[in-house]
Amino acid sequence: MVTFIELTDIQRGTILTLWFLNICIMMYYISFVIIQLNNIKKIIFPTVVTCASIIIIINMLYIRNERNLSPMYIKLSKLPSIIYIIVALLFIIYSFFKLYYIFRYKKSSINISSIKESVDVFPKGLLFADKNGILLLVNTCMYELSLDILDCMPQDLHSFWKSLKSGDLKEGVKRVVFRDNLLIRTNDQKTWTFVKNQIDTDMGEITQISATDTSESAELYDKIKKENIELVEVNKRFKSYAKNINNLVAQEERLNTKIRIHDELGQVLLRTKYYITKDIDYNRIKELFEIWKNSVDILRHEVEIEKKSPLTYLMETARDVGVNITISGDAFQDESVEEMITLLSSEILTNAVKHSKAQNMYIDVKYKMNKYTVIFTNDGIQPTYPITERGGLSNMRKKIERIGGTIKVESIPIFKITIKIPTDNI
Repeated sequence: MVTFIELTDIQRGTILTLWFLNICIMMYYISFVIIQLNNIKKIIFPTVVTCASIIIIINMLYIRNERNLSPMYIKLSKLPSIIYIIVALLFIIYSFFKLYYIFRYKKSSINISSIKESVDVFPKGLLFADKNGILLLVNTCMYELSLDILDCMPQDLHSFWKSLKSGDLKEGVKRVVFRDNLLIRTNDQKTWTFVKNQIDTDMGEITQISATDTSESAELYDKIKKENIELVEVNKRFKSYAKNINNLVAQEERLNTKIRIHDELGQVLLRTKYYITKDIDYNRIKELFEIWKNSVDILRHEVEIEKKSPLTYLMETARDVGVNITISGDAFQDESVEEMITLLSSEILTNAVKHSKAQNMYIDVKYKMNKYTVIFTNDGIQPTYPITERGGLSNMRKKIERIGGTIKVESIPIFKITIKIPTDNI
């Protein structure tokens, strides 16, 4: 069996290296337990192992270098070298078990290193600072964002936030205005939303700034905004088309009226010419006079029809059923609004005659800020119970709300209907 003293310098150096490695691992473990765990009991046996390893190394070095050995060291030098190797390997295995314990502890426990490691892989930018603005933690994402946006790393909370708010940014980087939010669009067309919050902790108040990638939301917002602009233009064109259609219909009706009048007058002229060229008696002349009178009446009637507005027809209809309508306030500037109010007024008139036996109905019109406010009242019998909307009143509400308007029905102290119609949606 080869003894330790009989080994070559390289072989003895290898064994010494194994023992030295064991000491290093044990020293690291003892330091970790004292600093992180503050548990003295866990370092008793590792300390014994470390001390034993140091003593063995010192003895091996002494045996290796000293020529005149004492009887005890002569006995130690004649021990089989395999004993030194086996003991060293056993100590190293024990040391690696302790290293594994440290590794498992770091993975399963929360500490400063694990927190930093976690926030660094977080896809959201995070920055924490104390009440004086001194930075406590900046994760990798926020650090890279700061370089992309400001071309420098954050120095303190106040200067960093001030630069973001003022728009003093790197060339090509833009601040996007969206309500009260702070949005920054980088050169790679990504949009980041920055939010500042105050957090109360045992250490005092801490300020957090977070940055979230909201590129998809920003793109969706820009798309919707663009589509809304296009819809507004389409709506304007539709309104223009509607007005043109109304004008064309009115022109067509006038043209048909003119054609009908022209045909009537043409026939009358032909009959007149016929009667003039013939010898006719008084009765024929009287008949011709009646024909001309009817033609003139037709002409007058058609002209009157063209001049009548929808509200004029409503007032005439009301008079036929014994109700006088009084209209006050602003005049209608939009024909489509006037037509809608007329339709609603006819429904209200029907209810006033049917339920309250009214003889007078009052319509007050106010126009302000692109909105018509029309108030209906009457002198009929006041209701003694809340009005239940059904039938015509319910349908009327649906029509108004469909175009963004509102209707309010009051029964106390007097019966009153208030309708508000925005002109933008008509």
